[in-house]
Amino acid sequence: MEVQKITTPTAEVTFYPKEKYIHLVYHPKKHKCIEEMKEHIEQCRTIMGEYAPLPTLVDVRQIKGITKEVRDFVGQYEKTKNDIMYLALIVKSGFSKIAGNIFLSFTKPAYPTRLFTSEEDAEKWLFAQQRIGVQ
Repeated sequence: MEVQKITTPTAEVTFYPKEKYIHLVYHPKKHKCIEEMKEHIEQCRTIMGEYAPLPTLVDVRQIKGITKEVRDFVGQYEKTKNDIMYLALIVKSGFSKIAGNIFLSFTKPAYPTRLFTSEEDAEKWLFAQQRIGVQ
């Protein structure tokens, strides 16, 4: 199977079947529509197919904002628990990383999650999780 790419209302999504991971780059806009996010998640689920759950690399550096309602929806959306094996989030700055870690300490994701300011570091962590078989 070849690399697959789709564009959702929320992000550019690339699925790497050989490496068995999915990479999302969120669009530079304010994300405020739960229906758009639901559509995005369903399209991601379709591209992942039988490979789910997958290691997931998410780049949120370009996001202009996200409403509390959308953030809460994504954090509590039951279906993502079956889609994501572990999650590496790439954020814009050290401050964003600190704020994100505080947020994660309250939301307690159902899968291992780490924040990074470097895509290279995020990929290293993601692939290390795959090698050691973290689940």
